[in-house]
Amino acid sequence: MGLTATEGKALELLRANRRRWKVARWVCVGYGISLSALAAYIAVDAVRNIENGATSPQASLLTMLLTLAVIMFVVGGAFVVWAVVRWRGNPVHILLLKAFEGEPGV
Repeated sequence: MGLTATEGKALELLRANRRRWKVARWVCVGYGISLSALAAYIAVDAVRNIENGATSPQASLLTMLLTLAVIMFVVGGAFVVWAVVRWRGNPVHILLLKAFEGEPGV
């Protein structure tokens, strides 16, 4: 089956993305874990300051920090989950690459 020049370029782009994903998945996992660890540190520090009797302006700032920490924790977890679910790559891209395995790209 012959491919047009545009299809060949798209196939090469899929192959390049597949090669890059092997490194990018580890970056996503590392970023997610780092973001979640930083969020946990911020949350623990804010709770300690609130328990030690923070004044009203400090308490509102610490509440904002707790909200930020929760958001950071959720985003970090989402990065890890996304990378783990797609660990071997996008299933549609994998099927396309297998279907056109012998075809040369442009």
